[in-house]
Amino acid sequence: MGIPDYKRPFHSDDFRGYFTWTEELTSRFAGSYFYHACHQDELEDILVNRKLILRSEWSLEHPMFGQWTSKGVWVGLNSFHNGNYYGPFILKFPIRLLNGKRFMAFRRKGDRDRYFFVQYETDIPLFDKNGNAWRRIKPSVYFNDNDGELSRKEKAIYDFILTSEIFIGDAEIDVENHPKCISQKCNGARKSESRKLLKQIAQEEFEKRFIESPRMRKFLRQFPIMEGRDVTLPEGE
Repeated sequence: MGIPDYKRPFHSDDFRGYFTWTEELTSRFAGSYFYHACHQDELEDILVNRKLILRSEWSLEHPMFGQWTSKGVWVGLNSFHNGNYYGPFILKFPIRLLNGKRFMAFRRKGDRDRYFFVQYETDIPLFDKNGNAWRRIKPSVYFNDNDGELSRKEKAIYDFILTSEIFIGDAEIDVENHPKCISQKCNGARKSESRKLLKQIAQEEFEKRFIESPRMRKFLRQFPIMEGRDVTLPEGE
């Protein structure tokens, strides 16, 4: 059995060109998001750092210099609402956070079309396409175009590999069914179990942010007797 598409080093045969994600492109994906799935320990690290850290790797096979591996973080346009194999916790980001980032585009065809957009900000091209060392492409050609509004092609998978960290202030955190774990970090998790864990994590995060807030620090200076008290939120319906 061969290496899965998402694990294979990117190769010149997969390369399509370079592009920059623009505000105009974002406007054509009205109301769209990109997603990152993770496990509990990974989510806790993300919350401590307040940003999506570069916790994974990606690699490419250069035609002259061989294989090269670097840090990155994988996100995608596919929401996988029927079950996510990469983790039970889902961070949902507004697509506008991609604005201004430059990418290399790779495409692989198999049982499903897969598009990989790797962030690459260096002004030295790694591949050429048909003799063009800095081939510019229109990423819109990889999506459905309905009167100017773009959407994912049916059954296609769109992965982004970010090589710079992004802050999570605009992210929404939720859970999804995790029937199978590709990384084998766990044996899978039901959505109901993950929701209970997320409530605990959110409670702890609320207490931490509440205590760290300027108003709370001022309050504790005024009422030092309250130092160390727990903050409890009422249960939601």
